[in-house]
Amino acid sequence: MDNDESYQEYLTFQKEQGSDEILVLMIETENAYSKEHLKKLQNLHKKIDSIPNVNATFSLAKVQYPIFANNKMHFKNVFTEKRSEKAITNLLKKLPGIRDNLVADDNTKSIFFIQLKPLSDIESNKDELLYDIRANIDSEIKNYKITGAPILVEEINKSVSQESLFFIILISILVTTLLLLILPRSAYLPTALITVGIPVIMLFGIIVILGYKLNMISMLIPTILIVYAVSDVIHIINIYHLHVTKFPNQHKHEQIKEALYKSLKPCFYTTITTVVGYLALCLSPLPVFKFTGVFTFLGLMIAFSLAYVTTAIGLSFLPQKTTKNSKSFQLKLVNIETILHKINYLTTYYKKTLLVAFSIIFIVGVYAVSLIEINSYSIDLLHEGKAKEDLKTIENTLNGAFRLSLDISSKDKTSLIDDSTLNLVEKFQTDIQKNDELAAPISIIDFKNFVEKRYHIKTSTKSIPTDSLNYDKTTFFKLVSEDFSRISINVNAKSLSSKYLKILLSNIENSFNTIFKDQPNIQLKINGTSPLYIKMHDYILVTQLRSFSTAMIVSLLILIFFIKNFRTSFLALLPNLLPLALTAIVMYIFKIPIEASNAMIAPIMIGIAMDDTIHLIHKYKQYKSEGLSVIESMDKAMLYVGRALLTTTITLVFGFSILLFSKLINMQEFGFLCAITILFALVADGIVLPALIKTFDK
Repeated sequence: MDNDESYQEYLTFQKEQGSDEILVLMIETENAYSKEHLKKLQNLHKKIDSIPNVNATFSLAKVQYPIFANNKMHFKNVFTEKRSEKAITNLLKKLPGIRDNLVADDNTKSIFFIQLKPLSDIESNKDELLYDIRANIDSEIKNYKITGAPILVEEINKSVSQESLFFIILISILVTTLLLLILPRSAYLPTALITVGIPVIMLFGIIVILGYKLNMISMLIPTILIVYAVSDVIHIINIYHLHVTKFPNQHKHEQIKEALYKSLKPCFYTTITTVVGYLALCLSPLPVFKFTGVFTFLGLMIAFSLAYVTTAIGLSFLPQKTTKNSKSFQLKLVNIETILHKINYLTTYYKKTLLVAFSIIFIVGVYAVSLIEINSYSIDLLHEGKAKEDLKTIENTLNGAFRLSLDISSKDKTSLIDDSTLNLVEKFQTDIQKNDELAAPISIIDFKNFVEKRYHIKTSTKSIPTDSLNYDKTTFFKLVSEDFSRISINVNAKSLSSKYLKILLSNIENSFNTIFKDQPNIQLKINGTSPLYIKMHDYILVTQLRSFSTAMIVSLLILIFFIKNFRTSFLALLPNLLPLALTAIVMYIFKIPIEASNAMIAPIMIGIAMDDTIHLIHKYKQYKSEGLSVIESMDKAMLYVGRALLTTTITLVFGFSILLFSKLINMQEFGFLCAITILFALVADGIVLPALIKTFDK
């Protein structure tokens, strides 16, 4: 989101008000208030504070309380050598917001906060920084749990590395097995594997040389590239095998030349329609989708180009009689030709019935789109393991693990330190405490009330010098701005799904608007990663709409250029919308929301569905140009390309199905949706497209 205004405001907030790149360390102890434990915390402060790029630390050993003397408010440390454990406990009881942030209810867990410098300052060396922090913690503390945005991002990056390697190994085994079962002869296997493997290796080399890293979305690139490369090589080899079977005595070079020539045009157009879906992702406002779109496009173009070079070389090394006599490992559990004849019969004699049925399904699918939620839960990006368990444990202890900064400011930069405004701020703080998703708010109101109760006085803003209101000079809690035109309330928030997080932020804003309705000069700004996450999530819908509409328009133009007839092109495009409608129905039934990982399904699946359409229409045009009728041309085209359509569909379905073995819920859902959409695409191109052509292409 580098170019987004909200992200730039977030970076400004981090620099001016204190970074929210915060690690939360929960330490197990027998008594959090014991001097032994507090001294251990002091030692940890010294070590962590000495690490470059650590901005501040905060714990029971550093907490301060206000005193009031000579009409001035000052701050002193709660923990001193002379102060008893009972006195420390009593002081913190009068500062419940501070206490609830630093110690568990049963006093057996204390919290140690580590605030890093803003993300823009530490991003390049964050791994080394986290390693140093962990090493220093381990030298002092043995039993602890740790969480926070930097830790979770680190864990997600580890997940990406592990999942990427796992998927590459699994897809390689799967593809080898499928090729043995699908290819006409086992002798073609080495050529196919080399053709599939080289583009993946080359693309990874390019990514590494350019200094890019895989992320939660782009980690899918190797899997996607392999299954697409397999599809092209299967088409080329199948056409070659059919040609060799028909002309066995032709010179091998001529056989290869004919096979490459016959497959080039349809494979070229299917590659174009496929890459259009990925290039459309470049229209997303989010760089993660742009990265995935650009490098998948590059990989697919490399795969297409090398498919013809490596396949031609590989086939040239095969003995002349290999294609006829070598043993085949194909499983012949079903008679594909019989199935294709039955499909041709149905699409000829029941075409209108089929079209009516699928039209109804399409309408239901379009309606289902409006019912699908746009929602994601950030915790689903984590593997089950220590990081996830630590997050849950700390969140249960603190009733929240992420900080929100509720910044109340005057539009004309006038000071807010007056009795009436502070009363409204206190009312607002009390109101948000009623929300179960928020906990332990801290503001200058806490210290104002502490002084009034402790000294039995009514403080006035005139007697509180404004230069003493910054509670923590290290900016861990920067409660007011330097000109006092801003008052901040820091509050803990639970990790919520984007849907409920949006509701939470809306409730906070509604509370503010109600309480400050007579103060038009005062405004609220909610800062932190949570509002930024909401903004990022809104871009997901933008990504879907932009990329899908672009892919649709470009695909139609490609069809028109390829088919040279608008009516036939439009008819060919219509069935490609059916798989998406059916997928929408499935998403609604299984309550699968639209979120980051599946935001690119629509444009990608349009490209996949178009592949089968182009192969079928290509042969249909050839037979029709020979003078055959519409029905005869379509039936012969189906018999010619049907096996290839079925085998590539099986490959794609199994290829995406390996994502079901992911440890991440969103990756499992993405794999499931891709697999069923590809199956629906086969139905649409194998049944709906022929029925449409036979009915309307006169």
